[in-house]
Parts: sequence; C-alpha cells; structure tokens
Amino acid sequence: MSINILFDGWLNVPHSYAIVNCFQLIHLKMKYGDKINMFIREPKYCCEFWVKGPSIYSDEQTQVLNSINVWNGENIDLIYSITYPYNIEHTTNNVPKCVFYTAEYARLTTSHFEPPNLTLISNSNNLWFTCPSIWSSYGMRELGISDTKNRVIPHGVDSTVFYKTDTRAEMRKLYNISDSDILLLHNSTSCANCKGTHLVLGMIHYLVNVEKRTEYKLIIKGIISLYNIQKCISDNISYLEITPEEINNMFTNNIILITEAVSFDKMNQIYNMCDLCVSPYLCEGFNLTPLEVLATGTCVVVPRTGSTKEYIDDIYANGGSTYIHYIDSRVVDIGNGKANEINVDDLIGVVLSFNKRERDASRMVEYIHREYSWSKVADLLYEYFLECTR
Repeated sequence: MSINILFDGWLNVPHSYAIVNCFQLIHLKMKYGDKINMFIREPKYCCEFWVKGPSIYSDEQTQVLNSINVWNGENIDLIYSITYPYNIEHTTNNVPKCVFYTAEYARLTTSHFEPPNLTLISNSNNLWFTCPSIWSSYGMRELGISDTKNRVIPHGVDSTVFYKTDTRAEMRKLYNISDSDILLLHNSTSCANCKGTHLVLGMIHYLVNVEKRTEYKLIIKGIISLYNIQKCISDNISYLEITPEEINNMFTNNIILITEAVSFDKMNQIYNMCDLCVSPYLCEGFNLTPLEVLATGTCVVVPRTGSTKEYIDDIYANGGSTYIHYIDSRVVDIGNGKANEINVDDLIGVVLSFNKRERDASRMVEYIHREYSWSKVADLLYEYFLECTR
C-alpha cells in the first residue's frame, strides 16, 4: 500500500537545503516511486533577494524532478518539510510532519523555528525530526526530543555526479594553473567566519606574502545569488593584519573567485582539478563538501573535531588515510552553542606538509559510493517515513 507524502521544501535555488531536498527526491522517486505518491511544494525563501535560477542538475536528474507532481490539495499522509526557519506549525487534521533541520552550533533556539514557539514542539505528538549528524541532533535533544523522533540520517553523494575524471589538465589550463602549482579549494563563503574563511585567507596570506610561495593558488567558491560574497570576504579579511598591497597581491595573483552557481558536472570538474580542499570549519551541521571532494579522489583538510568526524574517521579507516589531512582542533563552548577552535598556524603547517603525489583512490571512492550514497539515504528516509505515519 502506497503512502502520500508532500515534500515541502526549496527546489530552485542553489542553497544546500534545496540541493539535499532535490537529491533526496531524485533517489526516493527512483527507488520508491511505486510505494510513495510524491508531491512537491516550494515554500517561500528565507531571503527576499533569492530568486529561482537555472537547473544545476543533469538532464536525467531534472527529468526525474519534473516527473514529480506539484501538490494540488490531494490527501496527504505525511508532510516532509525542508526549509528555514524550520517549520513546526501544526498541520490540518493532525497530519504527521517530519521536519529536516541542522544545528551548526549543536544548539537550537526559538529563532531557528517558524513559528518561533518551542511549546509547539513539546505539545505535539505529530512532529518528527531528522538531521544529518549526531552533532546536529544535540540541538533537538536539548529541547527534550527523544531519539525515537529525532532520527540522524546522513547526507550522501551521487556516483553519477561526483567521480574521478580525466579533465584535470584541461580545467587547470582554463584557469591558468600550471601542473606544478598547488591548487587549493575553499567552498564556501556563506557567512562571517563559521566556514573558517578567515583562517583560509590568513593561510594564503602567509604562504604568498610572507613566505613568497607563489606556487600556492586558491579557489574560493561561493554563490553570489545567495550571499554577499564581497562583504563576506571583507569581513573575514578584517581578522588579519594585512596591508592593502598584500590583499591586492593575493587576489591578483593567487586567488580565483568563482561566485556564480555552476552545474554539478562543472563542480565535479573543479573538484578534480584541485589538489587539496581546505575546510577548517568552526561550525557545521554536516559539511557535505569534503564528502563530495573525496568521492572524486581529491584530498581534504578537516578538523579533528566537529560534525565531519562522524563520517571522515570512517572513510579514513577504509582507504582514505592518505587523502584525509587533519587539523588539530578542539570543541569549545561559545555561549550560543559549541564550535571548533582552530589555530591558523596549525592549518598552515598541514598545508605546507601536503605532498602532491599520485595516490590510488579506488578503495576509498568505492567505499564512499557504497556506504555514503544518496540511494542509501533514500532507504533510511523511507523507513523513517513509515514510522512517522504508523
């Protein structure tokens, strides 16, 4: 017997929640299209200046998404909400609602919810929650929600999207990167410093302006249609002791800004052309980028603590030990939650010790594609949806 589910989430913006929503939709439709009658509705965006953009998915993926019916008032057995603020409004006729959330600081407050009323959570038997990491789940645990109704379901990668290609040389030529250069990637610049962008800029400043190591190049990937990237970079530079001449030198000769939303095919090529993805995040609900990067056989730098530890340590033990480079870090209480504390000197040391050599990524990539796939996520979601509707 099939169930009717309304997927009430962002679709047409290149935000991480929309991307998670779309990959979940694609793989649920492909695997459980005969068991779920799927309907979609796109709620309003949390920022007024966000607008719908062109598809960043493949033609085949877009076709799957377009095959899902827009909701037109049909009877629903479950609403799956994936938006922000997290929608905890009670439903008509007490239809169960499953709410996706993340808690970057391992803590949630009224400002994270719509309506901003935490009693709606404690007074409802029909609200269920899911998040992508144990780290995030602490936020809902603090609000008294049991693990039975607070399911951790990790994110995944699609092996048809992120994989090793032979486009490295062509792409590096396109961006004027020589084979001897060490090409770093930092993705992304969404807010003041939670991604560790100030650490990355401090690192490249030291390498280029102090040590005169001009072979280091850095791609900063952001999305200008979602965030004011220039302001973000300016805010992060304000943490540094750096002259205008040194800033100009870095951004003229060693930093490449990619600010537009690109297709996943293009993003896969960018991952493949880089030598090292640098992700010294301070707070993250999951941090999907390192998982995608590793699926392409490219190395990553991540903290020893925080949400990525939950999947990074597992991949390290299953073929990823030469691809994963840890920065020393510790978790500290910052008043409104918890975050990683990282010293820029430790980041510099890890990057300087990186050896750009050929590695065999086959075991690691095979493990990621098997154990961290969106297809496996679809299985976990379907099982949880059944529990929500019993």
